[in-house]
Amino acid sequence: MDFLRVSDLTPDQLIELVELGAALKANPELHNEALLGKSVAIFFQKPSLRTRVSTELAVKQLGGLTIVLDQASVGLGGREPAGDIARVLDRMVDVMALRVFHQRDLEAIALAADAPVINLLSDDAHPCQAIADLITIAENRPLHRAIVTYVGDGNNVAVSLMHAVVRTGGEFRIAHPVGYAMPAEEVAAAEVFGAVIQTNDPKEAVTGAHVVYTDVW
Repeated sequence: MDFLRVSDLTPDQLIELVELGAALKANPELHNEALLGKSVAIFFQKPSLRTRVSTELAVKQLGGLTIVLDQASVGLGGREPAGDIARVLDRMVDVMALRVFHQRDLEAIALAADAPVINLLSDDAHPCQAIADLITIAENRPLHRAIVTYVGDGNNVAVSLMHAVVRTGGEFRIAHPVGYAMPAEEVAAAEVFGAVIQTNDPKEAVTGAHVVYTDVW
């Protein structure tokens, strides 16, 4: 199964993933052989610090082997089309985790590969970040009925957090600058699961919130 967006998961799958993440955080040795004998290709089209370190450590703590690739080595979109990259890696590794500029490249790789593909960040989504955020929130209060306010533009981080919050029974609010609203189609998809409130007034958005999440303005 690929993990390209939070919306790829059902609410039950999302809650299960959050609970598993919390359990692993509390006891890192719980599944320390889950990836034994498996290899994970980690590709960074742009520089990364936190995502690279956390992903490499996670794979190794689960018993797996990481192969880290950068744009100079791979040439995504230049020397090598996305489909060709997928087919080459698919013959050699068990999982692909990629940080890319464009969601379309990620989807093309996932379409051409049989191995699971994980989105480590794209222009449309940052799903692993949203999972980590849910774990942090759950450590401090129940996810159900949590009011989470995001102050910043309606970017990839905001989109993933929105889908994560409403799928676990919370209310998502965003205070964004004029002209930087959430993508309308993403909001419509999220509202099937819960309330999404948009405003240009940060004070209005944070009033009564349980969690305040900030980004660029």
